[in-house]
Amino acid sequence: MGLLKLYNAIDTKQFYYSDISTEKFSVPFFSTGAQDTLEYTLLTRNPAGGFIQPWKRENPSSYSLKIGLYRASDLLELANATVWADDLINSKKTGKLVQIGANVTIAFPGGTNAVDCLFEAHIEDALSNSTVVSQESVQMKRGLITASTAEVPPGEVGATQRWVRGLYMPWVWPAGAEIEAVTPNGTRVIIFVGDDRQFHIEALT
Repeated sequence: MGLLKLYNAIDTKQFYYSDISTEKFSVPFFSTGAQDTLEYTLLTRNPAGGFIQPWKRENPSSYSLKIGLYRASDLLELANATVWADDLINSKKTGKLVQIGANVTIAFPGGTNAVDCLFEAHIEDALSNSTVVSQESVQMKRGLITASTAEVPPGEVGATQRWVRGLYMPWVWPAGAEIEAVTPNGTRVIIFVGDDRQFHIEALT
């Protein structure tokens, strides 16, 4: 996964695509052996914002945060994020989701490729009031290649980095990235995101 941006509304206990969206976001699956970075923004309703600005970002220094990934069947903790850096300018916390290797090994005996899990976000304010602000069902799946082994499991086919980059878009586009596409009539175009935060399409000559 790499980077996971979480916009969590305390009023609804749901994740959203951004602080200007009311469309709910579902957390994708996690992979064993991954080292995922989390960006977490706590939201509250903004009554004066209407549809344009429905949420207000909360100050990240006003609460402590723990995020955990648990096996659904018995709440065995498979990963957690408890160490955060506060970004006061952008009102978010950034941290690492650290997998608990011994517990992941227990959860993935031979032949197990996916485990049903609960992904939970838990905050505590300055007065020690504790609140679960989100809990949803996700899966952890066995990673095909990990840092400890570059071997491809039996029955699978390995992919080179060049092949993957040529076929798939990254989860987060780097600044200035462009995608080349072809229209039904054969015109080659490039697609990119401008500083106005809008998609742009230009024909290649």
